[in-house]
Amino acid sequence: GAGKAFCSGGDIGEMGKRGDRTPLMRKNELAGHVHRVPLTLEAMDKPVIAVPTSVGYGAGFQGLAPLLTMLNSCAAGIAVMNIDNGFGAGVLAHRINLLGEKT
Repeated sequence: GAGKAFCSGGDIGEMGKRGDRTPLMRKNELAGHVHRVPLTLEAMDKPVIAVPTSVGYGAGFQGLAPLLTMLNSCAAGIAVMNIDNGFGAGVLAHRINLLGEKT
């Protein structure tokens, strides 16, 4: 705040104090924040079907940002549909239910 530059969300002074961490440590720390939702869903004992929507919050780029986030998370047990593909999600859910009836 005291200078002429603008920085959104980061304290430059604090960033300079992080010299004790290696780049790999910093990457792993960030990955824990970025992939929090997929990792939480991965821990569930039921299959999860993710359907990113084209209407969203912030800069979602018509659903591309949430789609790529889910795809890049590589979380196990999550099926990721294409943007706004609720029909495909419903078909997959139905097929999962049919598998449960066969056992």
